[in-house]
Amino acid sequence: MRKTKLRQIVERGVSQGVKSIFLFSGFSPLGNKDGIVKLGGAELNEDEIDGILNFTTTKWQYEAFKEQKELSYSYTIEELGRFRISAFYKNGSIGLVLRPIPDNPPGFDSLGLPEILKKFIFYLNGLILITGPAGSGKSTTLASMVDLINKNRSCHIVTVEDIIEFIYTPDKSIVSQREVGRDTRSYDEALKRVLREDPDVVVVGDIRDAHTMKGVLGIAETGHLILAALHTSTAVQSLQRIMDFFPENEKKQIRNQIAGLLIGIVSQRLLRNIDEKGFLCACEVLINNQSVKSLIREGKIHQISSVMDMSKKEGMTTMDNALLKLYETNMINTSDAIEYSSKEKGFIEKIVAKTSHQKELLGGDGLLNIQKGTVLYDADFSRKNLSYFDSSGNLLNTPVGLMFRDNGRSKGGFHFIIDYTILNGKKEPFLLNSLFSLTYKILDVKSGKNFYTFNMKIFLKEKEAVEILKEPAKLINDNDWHSLAIPIPKPYAGKALKHYTLLFEDDIREIVFTNIYFV
Repeated sequence: MRKTKLRQIVERGVSQGVKSIFLFSGFSPLGNKDGIVKLGGAELNEDEIDGILNFTTTKWQYEAFKEQKELSYSYTIEELGRFRISAFYKNGSIGLVLRPIPDNPPGFDSLGLPEILKKFIFYLNGLILITGPAGSGKSTTLASMVDLINKNRSCHIVTVEDIIEFIYTPDKSIVSQREVGRDTRSYDEALKRVLREDPDVVVVGDIRDAHTMKGVLGIAETGHLILAALHTSTAVQSLQRIMDFFPENEKKQIRNQIAGLLIGIVSQRLLRNIDEKGFLCACEVLINNQSVKSLIREGKIHQISSVMDMSKKEGMTTMDNALLKLYETNMINTSDAIEYSSKEKGFIEKIVAKTSHQKELLGGDGLLNIQKGTVLYDADFSRKNLSYFDSSGNLLNTPVGLMFRDNGRSKGGFHFIIDYTILNGKKEPFLLNSLFSLTYKILDVKSGKNFYTFNMKIFLKEKEAVEILKEPAKLINDNDWHSLAIPIPKPYAGKALKHYTLLFEDDIREIVFTNIYFV
C-alpha cells in the first residue's frame, strides 16, 4: 500500500515538473517548482512517512538513520526513474525529500574539463584525485572519467559510492557499482575486500579518514588505477589534508607513498556562466612530475604552487590561471573571478588590466571576500563612525553589515548613502587603484521586481562628481547575498578620493551592505 502511495505521489510530482518532492508529517505532499506547489492527496502522518522510509531503505540504512538521525540514499521507482532521498528529523518527526537523479553519465567533452584528464585514464596504476568543496561537481567529473574508461578500455571497474548517481551501461568495460549502506557497510569494508573482485580500476566516491586513505594507497600499490574524491579546495591543500590524516611518525612513509603513486590532482570550482544560464568548471591541475615528487618527499608541499605556475607546457595550471583564462574569454564575471581566486594583489591587478571598457561591471553570487592586504580602503560603518555617513534613509550598524531602511526622504527615484569618513579626517586619504567592490542583500521592497538599478559616484574634488558606470548596474532581488566589482576607469587611477556615493532605486525599502572596499 505504501509503495503504491509513494508511486502515486511521485507520478504527480513528475507530471508537474517539480525539482523536489517533500513528504512531511502533517502536510499533504509538496513539490518545488521555482516555489512550493501542492501535489494533491491527503495529509501524511508520521507512520506513513516512517513506512515509506522503511521500505525504501535496507536494514543497514534504516538502522543507521535511527541512530544518526539523517540519511541520504538512492531508490528506483520503475518507469519513473531513480531518486536521491534525504531523510532527516525536524521537530521530532521524520521528513523525506526526493530529487530525481539523471541516469546517464555526462559526456566528458560537455563539461569543459582539462584535456590532460583524457591521458590520465590510460594509466594502468596510480592515484588520481578529484577535489573541491561540496557542490563543486566532483562526482560529475568522476562519472565522466569512468564513462571515458568504459568506452576506451577493456577492464573491470569497481565503484564505491555514497549514492549511486549515474548508471553505466557496459561498453568495452564491466562496471560494478556498489553503494555504501546498500551493497557494503562502509568505504573501509569495501576497500578491504575489493581486490578479491579482480578490479583493474577502483573509484572511491569520498576519502574521509585515514582508514580510507590507507586503503586507497594500498590498492594503488598493488598495481591498480584509483580515482578518488576529496573535500579540499586546492591541490596543495589536498596533499596537506592527506598528511593531516596521519600521526607524525607515519608522515614520512605516507609522503613517499604519495610521491610514488600520485598521477595528478584536479581541484575544481563550479561557477555560474556570465549569462547566469548555466555553470562551468574552473580546474586547477597538478601533475606529479619529478619536481613535484621531490617536494612531496621532502615535505615542502607549500612550494608546489610555484612549480605548477612554471609548468604550464606540461598541462599544469593554478586556480588563479584557470580563472584568469575564463575571465579573458568572457565566460565568468569579475566578482566570481576574484572570489574563487587566491585574492592576491597581483591577481586582482591582472583581472583589472584584462577588463575592457565594455566589461565595466559584473556581479556575482555570495560574499566577495578580498584579502585585507590588498584593500586600500575598507568602509568603517561601526557605531562610532556611522555619524560620518549621510543617507536618504536610516542607517544601522548590524552584525551582518550596514543596513539601510527607507524613511520616505528619497529624491529623483533613488536612495543614496554617502561616506564622508575621509573628508572628516577619520581615515587617511588614498589613491584610487584597481576596483571598488561591495556585497549586498535586498531585504524588503515596495514592488516585486527581479532587479533594481544601482549606480555610484566618486568625488575627486569636493563638488566634482564622477559616475564610474556608463550604464546602471542591476541589484538582484532573491533574498540572497550578491556582490559587485567595479573596475576604476584608468583616467581616475592614481587620483585621491574625497568621498563616494552609493545610489540605488527607491523601490528598495531595506537593504544591507558589507565588504565595502576600494582595492
